Amino acid sequence: MLLVLLVTGVHAKSIKWQKLKSLKAYPASAYTLKEGVEYLEIRNYIKGNKDKRYNIKKYSVTVSMQRTPLKSFSPKMVKKFKALSPNLSKQTNIKASSFCLMSGCVSQISNGFMIDSHGKMWRMNTTEDIIDMLGKIDTPAEAKLVLWLNNKNRSTSDEDHKDKYRKTSNGYTVISEYENSIMNFGECGHFTYRININKKGKITGKKLLKKKPSKNGCLAMD
Repeated sequence: MLLVLLVTGVHAKSIKWQKLKSLKAYPASAYTLKEGVEYLEIRNYIKGNKDKRYNIKKYSVTVSMQRTPLKSFSPKMVKKFKALSPNLSKQTNIKASSFCLMSGCVSQISNGFMIDSHGKMWRMNTTEDIIDMLGKIDTPAEAKLVLWLNNKNRSTSDEDHKDKYRKTSNGYTVISEYENSIMNFGECGHFTYRININKKGKITGKKLLKKKPSKNGCLAMD
């Protein structure tokens, strides 16, 4: 038994760390959707401001995942799918945040939209719903998505994180490094974390490995 554990440990150390890309760098085909899910996208909405630029009918697609490309569906279905309205209730927990501008305060929120194998359309407003559509977490893109969905640090974008990963027998281990210089988001400085993700998309461990002062200092916001 001791020999098995020793060999397993040596094998794990011999696995090279690989770079984890940003979400935008992964194609829609990099995700393995569960059976019955043909297309899934996460949309970002901004609301609560009188500024015409922040119209709830407008949105940006943060990430798309596919078994069947959206363009393969009929134009009528695509039009209907794009016109689906979001669920902006207080129970929504997909990257929900708020910030203030000169013209007032706005809230930013994301929803998931899915087309199943029967052509039925679904709207999802929780992180758990999105992860459940992936089934087993077994690609780097899926590991990155789980990190993004669970990231509570709202002042750093996906591209600001320097992530590397190792695939393990239980899922993925990720070393995530980023800098936050906005004090009112809860932490300020240069951070390095080790994060464990299991095959069900759960964060099973998160440990702070290193913290250093921000190179640019900390900016306080009202």
